[in-house]
Amino acid sequence: MVYVLGELADARRGKVKADLAMLNGAMTHYAINNGGRYPESLQVLTEAGPNGGAFVTNAKSLMDPWDHTYLYEKGEDVGELRIYTLGRDGEPGGEGEDLDIDQVMVLQDEV
Repeated sequence: MVYVLGELADARRGKVKADLAMLNGAMTHYAINNGGRYPESLQVLTEAGPNGGAFVTNAKSLMDPWDHTYLYEKGEDVGELRIYTLGRDGEPGGEGEDLDIDQVMVLQDEV
């Protein structure tokens, strides 16, 4: 049973890593197509743009493995953003499956 739970935790962490990398790429493409500006929300990425297609085609990609919506913050400076999950518990901080993970941690292979 413990082995199965460990495998499940690994699968969830893998989904978080894949989702955050994909969302970061979608944000980059959005900014390229919108004068360097990021959207006001992640939901905007699922809407069809002026060229037709959406930057994210599956709205489920906006949900972490614990069914919490991924969070997004735009920074004060152009090009600053944070896309993240608060983990299983949905609270700041934590370890293991409760660990907060953002796209920078994923891109720097820190998780």
